[in-house]
Amino acid sequence: KLTPQIPQVHIEQVRDGSDPLAWMISPGEIVEIAAGTDRVNIRYGGTGLSYGEHTHFTYKLEGIDEKWVEAGVEPVARLPALQPGDHLFRVRAVSIEGKLGQESSVLLRVNPFWWQRWSVRIAGFAFLILVIAGSVSFRVRAVYRRRDELLQRDLEIREEKAHTAQAKK
Repeated sequence: KLTPQIPQVHIEQVRDGSDPLAWMISPGEIVEIAAGTDRVNIRYGGTGLSYGEHTHFTYKLEGIDEKWVEAGVEPVARLPALQPGDHLFRVRAVSIEGKLGQESSVLLRVNPFWWQRWSVRIAGFAFLILVIAGSVSFRVRAVYRRRDELLQRDLEIREEKAHTAQAKK
């Protein structure tokens, strides 16, 4: 009789579609993913898998998956495009008896595009405030300039009327 072992799993590779990003991932390792990556594939394998095809895998991408995703016997997780930020990927093997092996994980750090960075957003907001302030200042100066022109014109008309009235006397 075969004595089953508790299955252990390790992450072997993280790929950006077809290009490898990291090999033989250490527990807790961080893998950088470029902005705009459409697909991430994570390959994992197990040790102590006594029943081979009867051992299956489950994985969970924290913040995305609410429950563990049943991957069956396929040792690859195919993830869709991820939003910028940190995403913890966890995987575990489950034996035929339902015994859970120790989890293995990797932190996927998806870099943002340049325009998605906070520094650029803050600079853009500051620029917008400067444009609005400049526009308001320009408009206020134009209104005062027009008021001064009208006052000057009014003064000229009064002086002309006074001059005309004095000339009639």
